[in-house]
Amino acid sequence: MDQYKEMREVKQQTETVLALIEEALKKLNSASNWGLYDILGGGMISSIIKRNRMKDSNQLLHEIEAALRKLQAEYGDIELFLPEKFYFDFSTEFFDVWFDNIFTDLSVQSNLKRTKKQLEALQEQIFELDQAVAEALSN
Repeated sequence: MDQYKEMREVKQQTETVLALIEEALKKLNSASNWGLYDILGGGMISSIIKRNRMKDSNQLLHEIEAALRKLQAEYGDIELFLPEKFYFDFSTEFFDVWFDNIFTDLSVQSNLKRTKKQLEALQEQIFELDQAVAEALSN
């Protein structure tokens, strides 16, 4: 396979990863917004919506992980780290939704913030790789 074709495949894969990251960030922002509402006096409904957004972002993190594996296979000498996924255990979700206490809400909000920062850092890495590949293709 020629180098130009390989670089095009890397470029295509970086664009796929960037699109997935953007979608995951939207879900995380939505979950965070619902989390703030939940902290400020929301109730069971806001907790359920927040949890659903978190589950959606977790699914996207799985998709990003698969896309990153493919990207690393295409462009072997990069090391990328995926943000931690949310761990959904029954007790945390139960306390968040049914007892809706401030301590659980703050803990969840902290996890959302950490995951968002990690995902933004990954986005920056992929964007830089995308720009480098685009420059190599234009030469």
